[in-house]
Amino acid sequence: MSKKKEKNEEVEKPDCLTCGSEKVVKNGFRYGKQCWMCKECKSQHVENPEERGIDAKKEKLLRKLMSEKLSIRAITRVLEVSRNTVVKHIRAIENEVPENLSVKDSEDMNLAEDDVEIDEIWTFVGRRTPYQAYWIWIAVHRKTKQVLGFVAGNREAETFKELWDYLVKIGVKGPIHTDGYAAYSKVIPKSQHVVHIYDGGTNLVEGLNTRWRAFCSRLVRKTTAYSKVGKYLRSALRFLFNQYNLSLC
Repeated sequence: MSKKKEKNEEVEKPDCLTCGSEKVVKNGFRYGKQCWMCKECKSQHVENPEERGIDAKKEKLLRKLMSEKLSIRAITRVLEVSRNTVVKHIRAIENEVPENLSVKDSEDMNLAEDDVEIDEIWTFVGRRTPYQAYWIWIAVHRKTKQVLGFVAGNREAETFKELWDYLVKIGVKGPIHTDGYAAYSKVIPKSQHVVHIYDGGTNLVEGLNTRWRAFCSRLVRKTTAYSKVGKYLRSALRFLFNQYNLSLC
């Protein structure tokens, strides 16, 4: 007889913690503990349940894990807490991100005159098939390399206009460098718009787009760690860009 079977036989069957029924059966193991399921109310619990929340030490580690190329389920395995608990804390951390993505004003930054590069990167939201295509439009300050803002949605000019309105709001008046995609010319004034076609004028933002794919599993092509809801993708990107800007300070 295996040690696992010996251990199972030694465990005393508990009553259901939800309804008190005695009709409880074994239901596998979790974190090395025997799991039980009630045949009456279908609730599940583990042997000798204990609080497995996220304390200050684990939350600090969680913030580091969120900056790495890990899915939510991978983070739950590292922290050894439930997925719902991890998601709850992730949402709270993402909601703390300021609107300006922690952009630091410095002597090297003059939004009224400085160059800004804008480009878009593709990903998807929803189930693998069918899915909804999402385009992320990103504006980067050329001198300081900070991400000034972004929007996520379809690839139409109306979506980009949301980003443009925000850039105007924060005082961007200098040259705007983009590729030749038609949506840009529909929104950006001709006096500010500088179009680059195969001349390296948007190398900075395009290089950063490659970086995002390397550091965010949601953006990796042919990945299974994708967002099922658009607002959660936006929240994850806000955190990603905010952490990037903080790393430049």
